[in-house]
Formats: sequence, structure tokens, C-alpha cells
Amino acid sequence: MAKRSHPRRGSMAFSPRKRAKRPFGHVKSWPKTEASEVRIQGFAGWKAGMTHVLARDLNPRSPSAGQEKRIPVTVVECPKMRVLGVR
Repeated sequence: MAKRSHPRRGSMAFSPRKRAKRPFGHVKSWPKTEASEVRIQGFAGWKAGMTHVLARDLNPRSPSAGQEKRIPVTVVECPKMRVLGVR
């Protein structure tokens, strides 16, 4: 007789598994700022992957001072954007 139980298929982090309503995203929250302050309110981008860079350690108190270090970095992919409003 076959086994009736089985492990979960897919991650609960991507739930519900269904097609998106529209092919582009939107900003869900905006920062609260003063009216006199000029700054970027929102920025559209998503994580495309990770890589590493070689950088020289400039901290003189570090045990690896002056040496090259491998540092992990995140690659953020951004679509073409237009300015829609300025506060």
C-alpha cells in the first residue's frame, strides 16, 4: 500500500501561490517627513542576487588593517523610473 503522507511542496513564504494581478509592483508605505525637508520618498528596486567585492581595510585598529577583504554585497535591480512629484 502507498504512503499517504508526504512533505510540503513549496515554501509557505511565497503563499498564496497564484498569478499576480498586475505585472508591476507598488510602494506600500511612505516615510513620514516634514514639509520643509526635501528627500527621496520612495525607491523601486528588488533584490536580484548577491556577490562579493574585494576592499582594502582602512581601519587602523583592525587586525586586518591594510589588507584586502572579501565583503558580501547585495545586487539591487531597479526599473526605469520617472519623477512623478516633488514635495
